[in-house]
Amino acid sequence: MQWNLNVQHQLAPSLTAMIGYVGSHGVHQAFRTDDSRIIIPNKTSAGYLWPVVADDSGAPSADTSKLNNMNDNVGDIRLLDWAGNSSYNALQIGVMKKMSHGLQVQGSYTWGKSIDYNSGVVAGDTFGNGIGSEHYFDMSLNRGLSDYNIGRVLVINGSWQLPTSKSAPRFVGWAVNGWQLGGFSR
Repeated sequence: MQWNLNVQHQLAPSLTAMIGYVGSHGVHQAFRTDDSRIIIPNKTSAGYLWPVVADDSGAPSADTSKLNNMNDNVGDIRLLDWAGNSSYNALQIGVMKKMSHGLQVQGSYTWGKSIDYNSGVVAGDTFGNGIGSEHYFDMSLNRGLSDYNIGRVLVINGSWQLPTSKSAPRFVGWAVNGWQLGGFSR
């Protein structure tokens, strides 16, 4: 889902300003775990309580490899689920100034935030900076800023309509007229 609302106002004959809100919400987004055969911890008032692994004598063991193994006879179980979601909210401000002789300058500023459960899903994903094996038993542990979140962006651009030649022959006028020069800074 996407939505936006903006208001534009002409402040002067050649000056226009805009302010707006942009938002989106994604649902049923993929997330994956590398191995979902872990023993799920118990949630307590103090947080998650992971089971204690005992050695052959019954004393707590330093070997935690058994924590991730419900059954030694089974290999990794990869889980792909569609319970993720995302949200984006931003304030946008823009100003455009048209000047004489075909010159125009425009500036815009965006202040936003993108939040999700995991920006990348599989190996080779463009946004593979996220943790590869999430805690699928409590998705709220994975919620945070998206890998591609850019909080603030300022863009300034300008263009200049090059002068035209009115006295040139038709074919030459077609080739040399109507050009613009432009540039931007981010």
